[in-house]
Amino acid sequence: MLEGRAKLLGIDLLTKRNMTVVRDKIEVYSDRARKEVEALFNTGATRTCVSERLAHELGFTAYAKPRPIELAIKGMIGEIVGDGVYTFVVVGCEMPTRFLALVVRDLKHDAIIGVDFMEAFEIELDVKGGKPVLKRYPPVARLI
Repeated sequence: MLEGRAKLLGIDLLTKRNMTVVRDKIEVYSDRARKEVEALFNTGATRTCVSERLAHELGFTAYAKPRPIELAIKGMIGEIVGDGVYTFVVVGCEMPTRFLALVVRDLKHDAIIGVDFMEAFEIELDVKGGKPVLKRYPPVARLI
């Protein structure tokens, strides 16, 4: 069964309107700091985002003025205040390249891993185990 472009294998997740969410601990780091956070792997999110609080710890490039972003919750609009390029460690494995994350004001969670990230690194969601799963281990950078 495919839902939200992620392979689903069981239960133990949140599903709302073609959106599947699995929570897991990940590490996110930059030259400035390294943090372990709980992330939402969200098939309803097209982009990967981090909270403004986390971005202040890791460093980011602030935009001159905030830009609107539609959130996965119907009718909700957030504000992108910048972006940052970070290294992510998922299921104990460092991703082969750094990844651009949007910095969103008042984000409820420290990190939301979107479909852009999951497709780039071939991550599937194991519903039964409630965890992300790497389709390739270790993951590889691909141009195709």
